[in-house]
Amino acid sequence: MKTQEPGYAILLVEDDTSHAELIGRAFELEGQGWRIDRVDSVASAQERLQEGRWDLIIADYRLPDGEGLELMGEGDQGEALRPVLILTSHGSELVAAESIKRGALDYVVKSPEAFATMPLHAARAKRAWDLILEKRATEVALRRSLAEKEIILKEVHHRVKNNFQIVSSLLSLQAGMITDPEIQAALRESENRIKSMALIHEKLYESQDYSRIDFADYLRTVTTRLDAAYRGSERGIGLSLSTEHVSLSIETAIPLGLVLNELVTNAFIHAFPQDRTGEILIGLRTEGKEAVLSVKDNGVGIPDTVDFEAPKSLGLELVRILASQAGGVPSLVTGPAGTEITVRAPRLV
Repeated sequence: MKTQEPGYAILLVEDDTSHAELIGRAFELEGQGWRIDRVDSVASAQERLQEGRWDLIIADYRLPDGEGLELMGEGDQGEALRPVLILTSHGSELVAAESIKRGALDYVVKSPEAFATMPLHAARAKRAWDLILEKRATEVALRRSLAEKEIILKEVHHRVKNNFQIVSSLLSLQAGMITDPEIQAALRESENRIKSMALIHEKLYESQDYSRIDFADYLRTVTTRLDAAYRGSERGIGLSLSTEHVSLSIETAIPLGLVLNELVTNAFIHAFPQDRTGEILIGLRTEGKEAVLSVKDNGVGIPDTVDFEAPKSLGLELVRILASQAGGVPSLVTGPAGTEITVRAPRLV
């Protein structure tokens, strides 16, 4: 039966001449054109390995100047660099376990019967090494492909962020040319919505993990920008944050980020009229598999005439739509002491 394609080169490292002769004869009788070169020490084997390429190394476990396992070499990840089949005079499980653990393809206990079937052992070891090399090549290709896709994805986030910034700048320029205060305010609000989406892509661009975003970090940046935009400190409106580390997918983070933008904007604009001072409290916490976002103020509260289930204002309507897109439903508590709106959304665990 044919066991191997002809022309494979084997380096036999065996200090026992009689054993080496028996192994060599078995390959000759097998008749498949194996090329067998023999040395009797680790040092001699190392020299031969520098001279050319070997398809398989068959090495005695114990040699006069070391162990046959030394011939495998070791890569950066501890992987074997050369294909080695170990011969041993002992049927010890410890020897077998150590050989396989350190990267040997197989081990064979020396005996006349084992020497006679050595071509079969060699063929199996060679096939195993070919599979290992194929697996490594596939892993390298996958890592390279993943790295390329990460670069592309990073560039996509960068370009999306830049495009959002261009739109935001256009809205800002347009608002600066408008004299009608209501239209100007609407444009400013739209500008802030664009900025909140751009910030998601900015955070992802800066991140090492493009599948999730640290929403607490995002929240701090957004609220700082809104505080500056609506002159919260100048107006005597304090901003208090209570956040836990929460990771969200981009599919959840974008709509929830817009919800955050709307709620904080509404609080700055509507909760404190006529130079009223107060405080906006923003919370982010985890409950089970959910992220809980809350925005609370001690302002004038939402008028009784406002139907939160079917609001007529764009801001509150956006809150309901975007909360639904984030996988959550907003809840409202309001009164003379202020307003609190809470949204629950699925988080990444």
